[in-house]
Amino acid sequence: MNTEEVIECLMSEHGCGAHEMAEVRFFKGYRRNATGEVVAITVEIHDSGRSAGGIRYMVIAHDEKGRTTTGNPCESIEVALDICHWDKLDTDDYIDAARAAR
Repeated sequence: MNTEEVIECLMSEHGCGAHEMAEVRFFKGYRRNATGEVVAITVEIHDSGRSAGGIRYMVIAHDEKGRTTTGNPCESIEVALDICHWDKLDTDDYIDAARAAR
């Protein structure tokens, strides 16, 4: 089965009945942040399949310091990477706000 078929099967009455499903691929590497520090990151690329149309792809990234960022779903991997809010991985303000919300 290809990705489209698996997603369709998962969303069917014979699957888990989900109304949204995506294949997720993980990539690990290193990124130099705004202060010049090299930080390990994990990038997730979510693919909801052709049937999702213009909201097929989404990127979520995490760094070794516990920061997470994302962008909006869009039509291509290139755009998903381009609109990801990478600057959120450059500041501890994001972590402090998340901790305060708990």
